[in-house]
Amino acid sequence: MAARNKHLLAFFSRSLTQFQSSSSPFQILCTLTPHEAQQQLDNPRPLPPSQPVPHLTILDSSFNPPTAAHRDMALSAISNPPSSPSRILLLLAVQNADKAPRPAPFEQRLCMMEALAREILLHHNTGTGSSVAAVDVGVTTRPYFHDKARAVRESGFYAGLGDMTFLAGFDTLVRVLNPRYYGGEEGMAEALDPFFGVSRLRVTMRPNGDWGGVEEQEGYLSGMQGGGFRTEWSGRIEMVEGSGGSVGVSSSKARELVSQGKTQDLESLVGRDVEEFIRAQELYKEC
Repeated sequence: MAARNKHLLAFFSRSLTQFQSSSSPFQILCTLTPHEAQQQLDNPRPLPPSQPVPHLTILDSSFNPPTAAHRDMALSAISNPPSSPSRILLLLAVQNADKAPRPAPFEQRLCMMEALAREILLHHNTGTGSSVAAVDVGVTTRPYFHDKARAVRESGFYAGLGDMTFLAGFDTLVRVLNPRYYGGEEGMAEALDPFFGVSRLRVTMRPNGDWGGVEEQEGYLSGMQGGGFRTEWSGRIEMVEGSGGSVGVSSSKARELVSQGKTQDLESLVGRDVEEFIRAQELYKEC
């Protein structure tokens, strides 16, 4: 395990440096197929799809660290996919890559994302009649969903790309629909009209004191009429409840447990390989 971690860290560190030195806004660093997920091969590489991709599911997060909630968001999204095999992209924004990220460097997060990709493939229930063709691990310098969507499509990595579904938490939805991030209502429309033309949002609700319960969050879109929000966008936004096992799970909670010396409780929040990586690299002890 230690040797593999060292190999992966070197690979992702090298790949990230190459990406930072390029002018590309998006790049796939490696791809995992079901076979590679079982074998834990040590030669990570990007594998462009050999056939058109009618639908791409994108999980964009800081992955600091990846948790069971991330895994369940992805698995839930592909539980009833189109008849063709699903393709998933785990996407990390590194627009501040010239600064030391905290509390875990990007290359360590990418190692944990690779572990999450394997976990998704191994946990996927093929008995549902659906399948996952591959899980990609990628990076981008773009901070906003509409810019990320354009960068992914224009990269040409996914031939014949159809719709994209971005997975997000409710707090992210609130930011996406806030005009101040676009310089006003007109700017928001200019950004989100083309985005929702080819993309969807699947929003996992998070009942808490900040955003209210499920009913309040479900009613959020209906209360957004006006203020730059277009009614037709609501048809491209799906609100779903979190799965029972991962409700209350968060990256911040995982970091807090480690900083408090309660690493024995991590297994309920993160996958086994992610947990082992956190222990081996001694991450999050000082958060």
